Amino acid sequence: MKRSLNTLFWVATIGLFFTACSKKDDPQPKSGTGKTEKLVEKTAEEELNEKVHNHLRTYYLYNDEYKTLNPNFKQTYDKFLTNTLMSMKTNVLDKKKNSKGKYQLFSYIEKLDPNLTGGSGTSSSRAAVEAKEKEYTFGIAAATPFLTNINVNGQVKKVVVFSIKGIYPGSPAEKAGLKRGDDIVMYNGEYKDSITWYDPYVEFLLPSKAGITAKMKTKAGKEVKLTTVAMECNPILKTHIYKKGRYTIGYLVYESFDSGFDEELFEIFKKFKTSGVTDLIIDLRYNGGGDVQSANLIATCTAGDQSLDKVFASFEYNPTRMKSIVKDEYKFSRTYKNLHDISLSEGYLNLKKVYCLVSGSTASSSELVINSLRGIDVDVVLIGTTTHGKNVGMEVVELEDKDKNKYRLAPITFKSANAKGFSAYEMGFKPNIELDEVENNRKDQIFQGFGDFATAEEIMYARAIKEITSEAPASTASRAGVRKQLPLGKALTAPQRPAKGMRKYNL
Repeated sequence: MKRSLNTLFWVATIGLFFTACSKKDDPQPKSGTGKTEKLVEKTAEEELNEKVHNHLRTYYLYNDEYKTLNPNFKQTYDKFLTNTLMSMKTNVLDKKKNSKGKYQLFSYIEKLDPNLTGGSGTSSSRAAVEAKEKEYTFGIAAATPFLTNINVNGQVKKVVVFSIKGIYPGSPAEKAGLKRGDDIVMYNGEYKDSITWYDPYVEFLLPSKAGITAKMKTKAGKEVKLTTVAMECNPILKTHIYKKGRYTIGYLVYESFDSGFDEELFEIFKKFKTSGVTDLIIDLRYNGGGDVQSANLIATCTAGDQSLDKVFASFEYNPTRMKSIVKDEYKFSRTYKNLHDISLSEGYLNLKKVYCLVSGSTASSSELVINSLRGIDVDVVLIGTTTHGKNVGMEVVELEDKDKNKYRLAPITFKSANAKGFSAYEMGFKPNIELDEVENNRKDQIFQGFGDFATAEEIMYARAIKEITSEAPASTASRAGVRKQLPLGKALTAPQRPAKGMRKYNL
C-alpha cells in the first residue's frame, strides 16, 4: 500500500554528490625551440591525491582554510589525507582528541576490495548504498580485551582475555556456538600477555582476508576452530519482545546503520507494531553510525505520526556552498525510495518516550537519531555512559586512479541540527542514568561478564526494563560459576570496528 508524499516522510536537508576529476597536463613547447618537452608523468597515487585535493577544496566543511594549503601530493593516499587535514587549525569538529589526548580524524579514505564490494553502480549512488557489502570476519561484532589473572596448572598467570560483546547472525562464530559473554583465553593454542596480545586481537576482530583459520578456547573450556569468510554482516544482532503486565517492550540491538539491511530493519518494526509494543529499548552501545537514511527509518518508525511533515535534520555545509543554496530548495520532503514507496506506517509505534542504551562508542548516526527525536519532543532516555560526540557527517564519493583501483572518500562536509536547530553535541550526550557495563558489573572486584542480550544478567537491559515496569526482569541463569576466577582486570585500549560515520548519499 502506498501513501501520498505528505504523509510518508520527514523533511530533511540533502546534498548532491560530485566526483572530482583531474586533467592531465598537455606537453608544452620548450621555450625558444618550438620543440615539445616531455613532462614527467604523474604516478597513479599523485593523480589520486589531486582528485582528493580538488574535491576537498569544494566540499570540505572547512574549505576556507583548506584552499590556502599547499599540500604534498607525493605521499600515499591515506597519509595525504591524514597529514593534510591534520595540519589545519579550523577543522575542530573533524580533528578531535581521543581518550589518550591524541588527535584523530573523522574524515577517511579507503581502498575498495573488489572481492567485497556489493551491488552495482558507484559508492555515491543510491543503488550502491542499498547493496549489501561483504567484509572479512570470524563473526565478532564487538569485543573488549582484558588483562587479568588466570589459574594455569596451579599457577596464577597474567593473560589478555578477548571478551565477546556481540556476534553476527549466521557467521562462523555463531555457527560454532560462540555468544556474547564468552571469553577467549587461548588463541591458536597460546595464552596472550600484555606484549603478545595486540596482533592476534586485531585478527580476531578485524581479519584482513578470507581463509584465516584460528583455534580458540573459552574460559568455560569450549574449543572452537574458526575460518574467516567474506560475508554480509547483519547489524541487527538481537531483537526481543518482553511482556510484563500491561507492558509489551520491544528490544533492538543495532550495531551499525547499514541501509543494505533496511528492509530487515523495517520488518522488525512491523513485528513490534503487530505485537502491540508499548515501549521500546534501542541498544546503540556499539553503533558508531552509518547511513542517514537508516537513521531516518528508525526515528520515523519510533515517532510515527509525530514525525509527519517535521524536520528530521538540517545540514549546514561550508559557507561557499551555503551561499548557493536557497533554503526552500535544500529542505524538502524525502521519500524512502529503497522500500519502493511502501508506507512506513506499517511500522509506526507512535511512542512519546524511547530508551536508548549508549556508550562512548555510540556516535554519529546513532546520535543523529537521539537528537532528531528530541527535536520533535520525543522523550529519549539515555542509559549508559556519555556518547562519543559527532555532530558532523560525510557525503561519500568514489574515486578511481589510473590503474583502475577504486577508493571511497568520506570527508566531513556538513554539520547536522534537529528541528529545534540544536547541534551542539560535539562533547556527546550525557546519560540520564549513568551505568557502565564493565565498572558497574562486578562483585567483590570480580567482573561478572557481559550477560546475554535480553536477559536479567545484562545489566543495562535489566535497568531499562526496571525503568519501564518498576521491576527488574527475572533472572534466567547465573554466570558466576564460569566467572568466579576471572578478576575484573584492566580493559585495554584496543581498535574497534571502524565507524561508518554519518553518511549521506545521493538521495
